[in-house]
Amino acid sequence: MCPTASRSRLPFGRPASRRLRRGVYKPTQISLLAATFPFSRLATKFDTLLRACAHPDLYRRNAFRTLGLDAPAETRAITRRADELHVSLELGGDPETWAFAPSPAPDRDGLRAAARALQEPMQRLLDEFFWFWPMAYPESGYDEAQAHLRRCDTAAATALWTEAAGRGDPAGWHNLAVYQHLLALEWEHAADDDRATANQVWADASDYWRHVQTDDDLWRLVAARVAAMNDPQLPEGAATQLREALPEVLGRIHAENVVRCVAAHDDEAARLQVRLARNHLPPERVAAVFEAAAQPAVGRLETLTAQARRQAGTLDPIRALLTAAAPDLALLAAFGGPDGAAHLHEDQARLLADTVLDGLVTYQRATGDDLSCLPLLFLLLDLATMPELVRRVEQAFGVMVDNALATARIAAGERPPPEHVLTLELITASVMPGLASLPEFARSRTAVEATNARLAGWLKTVAEDAVQLSPAHAGWALRTLGLALALPMDAANAEALVRIRDAWLTPPPTPLVKPLELVAGATRLRIDAHGVVLNGVLVGVDELTGVRHAWTGFSHAQPTALGWCSAAEAFELPDDFFAQLPDPDGDGAPMRNVLAALHGFLVPALVARMLAALKDGATIELGAATLTADCVAWPGQETLTPLAGLLLAYRSDFVILASADQPDLTVELDPRSSWNVVLLPHFVAALTPRLP
Repeated sequence: MCPTASRSRLPFGRPASRRLRRGVYKPTQISLLAATFPFSRLATKFDTLLRACAHPDLYRRNAFRTLGLDAPAETRAITRRADELHVSLELGGDPETWAFAPSPAPDRDGLRAAARALQEPMQRLLDEFFWFWPMAYPESGYDEAQAHLRRCDTAAATALWTEAAGRGDPAGWHNLAVYQHLLALEWEHAADDDRATANQVWADASDYWRHVQTDDDLWRLVAARVAAMNDPQLPEGAATQLREALPEVLGRIHAENVVRCVAAHDDEAARLQVRLARNHLPPERVAAVFEAAAQPAVGRLETLTAQARRQAGTLDPIRALLTAAAPDLALLAAFGGPDGAAHLHEDQARLLADTVLDGLVTYQRATGDDLSCLPLLFLLLDLATMPELVRRVEQAFGVMVDNALATARIAAGERPPPEHVLTLELITASVMPGLASLPEFARSRTAVEATNARLAGWLKTVAEDAVQLSPAHAGWALRTLGLALALPMDAANAEALVRIRDAWLTPPPTPLVKPLELVAGATRLRIDAHGVVLNGVLVGVDELTGVRHAWTGFSHAQPTALGWCSAAEAFELPDDFFAQLPDPDGDGAPMRNVLAALHGFLVPALVARMLAALKDGATIELGAATLTADCVAWPGQETLTPLAGLLLAYRSDFVILASADQPDLTVELDPRSSWNVVLLPHFVAALTPRLP
């Protein structure tokens, strides 16, 4: 392409007088490519050549472009031009340039093929139609715009066409349609990321072609050209046949572009190509065009599922099947919609999901390996569309989750953690790594976001279960919600999670628990809306400056350390306090009740005051680490880590703080001996950006 044939900006505007007639299709106007009525032998051959035009390389194959010839050119001019290029090639001279000249320059075989194509009347007519006409078309002779093209001045040529189209000249409209379409198709081969401009070029090309389709004067020119050629090898009514086939030729090109866009994970461009195909085709023809483009994908999917069924009993064929099938399923999904080929995606997704489900159930029954099956079953929920199959997948998933949790409870011994803790461990240790092991490049961004949204919903449910069990678990729940927000997902789901997080960070207007009063020996404890009273000494809600305690219920050990402080003094419940309280189930209920009251009545106000202080520039010591409103300072290090780069985890009764970018920066914080470590998830959640 000449340097002046720029793709990045259009050298012309829309003709002021353009009036497009959209969607004008007569009931009797049936596409010739559909082969729904008898053809003569010549018409059948012409139809075959029309089918060959329906390809994104339409203009790259054009013989006039290859030879640098004006259309229409006489036979003698074609021969002379081919000979000139042959001689130049043999002498090793620099290739000639003209607007949209092929790169690399054609070799001897390419020149011979182009010259031979223009000796065939049917192919010549099609190559003429999909190239630039002189303004006197179907007459030949000198044309100013074509002279500009020979000098690579596309801007001047398109300015002339735009002026002519404004006057209603059919040749001007035709040339603008060819130019825009050629530009759009060439753009797809270029390393240009200006997708917005590319989309506009595509939209303009579609508009121009639809004007061409409905311009009776233009088609009279084509008919006149056929008459002037007066060649017995051209079918009778070739102009009409070409006119009726044009929408499907353009639609099939868009369908082929959908295949390319999906393979490149460009969902936006794929959706545009689907819309443009629908712009050209009557509704009754859309599905057939999409089905034709999707048939290779359907064949590959059927082969993959057949192979997987023959290899039942192991997980590797199932993983390979899901990975290999994902691109083709994404393509079939792109061709869906109302008047599209949605049934292809539904059929193949059902076949694939059924195959995978049968394989996983067979494997689980033979091995009892629930953990390995869960990630694959979770992904399978995206593929199952029919209600019966969805129920089967959900049932299998629920059974295997229950099995895995039961196994974890047995392994924990007599005092297992609460179910929300075991479920989070199951998600983070088995499901998320298993999903990550399936390459994301094999699935579209939309499919990955859909899976992540469901995974985030599961994490949200686990976090809500923890908060409902006790307000003392709010920090743990915020950390779990943070894991959900870290997953790439669509904006709507992310914003919904942020709203939940913000609600948990906002102190409730009234406590969520009832006042608590306990007496153990000589120790009397009361916690209510006024504050916490130990043996008659009150620390009011506004006086509280710190709390510390273990993660009750999150480990096997029975925690007893529980303390609070004001600016004046610190308090801690005696070690034997909980031992003297009735605990009929032996599950640490008294300790959990105290923590629930403490976090329900006092902690929300404490968190709000500390966050306000941080935002005003204060620092907070959390064990060996120092927290500011923006970052964390590590013990013995000058490095500061932004809050968005922190990793927060739990191990036994410790909080593990680490840097996502520097794995060697890590510190264990003991919430039993350091003030306000238990509140760290509140601070991180409140100070990091609201959207992931």
